[in-house]
Amino acid sequence: MIEQPAIKTAVALLHVPANLKQVRGEPLPGDVESVLKIAAGDEEGEKAAAALLNRPRDVIRKAAVFYIEQVLLTPGTDSYRVLGATPDTPAYQLRRNMALLISWLHPDRNPGTDRSSMTMRVTGAWNDLSSDDRRRSYDERLAQIQPAAVAGGDPPAPGLRQPVRPHNRHSSTASGFVGRLRKLIREGR
Repeated sequence: MIEQPAIKTAVALLHVPANLKQVRGEPLPGDVESVLKIAAGDEEGEKAAAALLNRPRDVIRKAAVFYIEQVLLTPGTDSYRVLGATPDTPAYQLRRNMALLISWLHPDRNPGTDRSSMTMRVTGAWNDLSSDDRRRSYDERLAQIQPAAVAGGDPPAPGLRQPVRPHNRHSSTASGFVGRLRKLIREGR
């Protein structure tokens, strides 16, 4: 069976969210697509990850969603990271990741949840990177911002966009995080 470090990281974060800061600062694993597929409803990927990690499928699914919300879609991340990618990622993979994210975010998949701010983050990132010209322009702007932040003594700026303020308590804000953490504690996980 193929090892899936991204989903292992996701499950570990679900159970020990105190490690979020560290994981947010690390490069993305090469197989983030597997996490995106699970969140988008890929049952085979979910079954394989559950068997690999010896965890229930619902935990695998929750971990994938938690990873996306807290690592990829956290405010301040650059457009590549929002799409689960790096500047070296080929265009077809960016498109595939965007499609998986949009599939996961679709209101028919999760009725009763408002993830419109996350959808805006994904579509904004795709807009930045959807063509060679846009991607080149984005890369130039990103290169200008990061050295300026380092020269000022601040850590490199992760992106170009102002964070989108989510509109509900189940989003990627701290209050959404606390709410999910309380729910996990109540459930005894």
